[in-house]
Amino acid sequence: QSFCVPGLAPGEFAAVVVQAFNSSGPGGWSNVVVVREPPVAPAPPRALTISPVRSSGVKLSWEPPLDCGGERLLGYDTELVRGPDDPIAESRLASFAASGSARVGPVRFSTADTTSTQAKGLDPCTWY
Repeated sequence: QSFCVPGLAPGEFAAVVVQAFNSSGPGGWSNVVVVREPPVAPAPPRALTISPVRSSGVKLSWEPPLDCGGERLLGYDTELVRGPDDPIAESRLASFAASGSARVGPVRFSTADTTSTQAKGLDPCTWY
């Protein structure tokens, strides 16, 4: 026989036992089995802000995601993509980002507690 445990969130645990019964009443309980809903990828970070730091750097700050996918965050990846000369052409910028052209980074973090970084060594007067 099988049974689906309803309502478990990603990463959540549940203990399951089974008991058989008939017209004479219930039997004993089975052994306890612990199940875990597999975790999923986290939601995106929120409230990204960018502040200038000197002429060749920026400070990136953000809030953690509301949903961590059922497990502790291990870190964040940040990536800057060099953009086109025309900042109004958003479709061109999107195609740069999709193609991976002229990437700066990624800059990687090793702790989930870090919600900011500085991107240094950027070319002045260049759109990213």
